[in-house]
Amino acid sequence: MKSLLFLVILCISITSFSQEITDTEKEISITTYALTFSDLEDFKTINWDLIPEILQHNQPETIVRLEFSIKTAPNEIQDVGFIDFKLVVQGKSKEVKSLVKRAKRILTKTMSLLRKKHN
Repeated sequence: MKSLLFLVILCISITSFSQEITDTEKEISITTYALTFSDLEDFKTINWDLIPEILQHNQPETIVRLEFSIKTAPNEIQDVGFIDFKLVVQGKSKEVKSLVKRAKRILTKTMSLLRKKHN
């Protein structure tokens, strides 16, 4: 009886000490920021300052993509002269501010050309 009790206590102590609590943090990376619009004027509503804030918790070497696209309705295609437009800027998280500047510059010029063609 003593040996059985000893074995039970031994098993309980071994199993309870073998369970180790680990404190690990989960890493979350946002790798793509994509916006799709149906009207040329919607590009004016982009909050450019928000994009670096969203991607600030990524590791510096994480590859991120900024995607901006416009998809026109079928009745607008003939007026504007295009069906689909997409801009993708890609780089490392540590370069996110320059990626945003590049995307903003390209989109501003492209949208002004498309507006001229539309009018």
